[in-house]
Amino acid sequence: MRERNFKTCVICGSRFPCPPSDKTVTCSPVCRRERARRAKLARPANKWTPEYMKRWASSPKVQAHLKQFQAIGTSAALATPACQRGCQNRASKLWVIKTPSGDKIAAINLLQFVRDNADAFGISPEDDRRVQGIASGFRVISRTYSGNQRGRPVYTCYGFGLAGPALDFPDELCSIASQDAINLWFSGASIQEIAQKTELPESTVIRVLQAAKLIAGKSHK
Repeated sequence: MRERNFKTCVICGSRFPCPPSDKTVTCSPVCRRERARRAKLARPANKWTPEYMKRWASSPKVQAHLKQFQAIGTSAALATPACQRGCQNRASKLWVIKTPSGDKIAAINLLQFVRDNADAFGISPEDDRRVQGIASGFRVISRTYSGNQRGRPVYTCYGFGLAGPALDFPDELCSIASQDAINLWFSGASIQEIAQKTELPESTVIRVLQAAKLIAGKSHK
């Protein structure tokens, strides 16, 4: 009869039967858990402490790498239409702006509207700080209409106002052509006329007007 093989438990020292090929080194579940606990305590502490991360980030070598990658990332972002200035920017919303004379103007991308009408606000279109400041005024008006304004209600900015809160607009429809389509609708043009002037399919014109909440059905003409 073949003699059984025994091993000595690394935790309690007891002998237990175990084939030579088996890598088990503990005699029971209790000892196995104890071995796992000891192994965990023996692991080196996580070196990524706040102090270590601060020293790592301030390293000249790391700073050089970050500067290089930042330049690459910025260049790639600027080459992407959705990240550039204008209606196609992925952060664009639809703003229906009321002029001092009461006319409605559709603006897909508020910042671009402020830049395009910088003279009306008495600023330079290249002054990003002033552009952002005026855009913030319109955002306060939008929050007033949506009921989310915490301070006093605001309804005008340099004599301009809004017809209501800004609307989320589908990314695929954010374009100058869509903006022109909405403005033509405000001027009284029909869907067929808008399609001819913007060179958009009538189905797309309908989608634009629906997204702008100007029509409800698909059969409007």
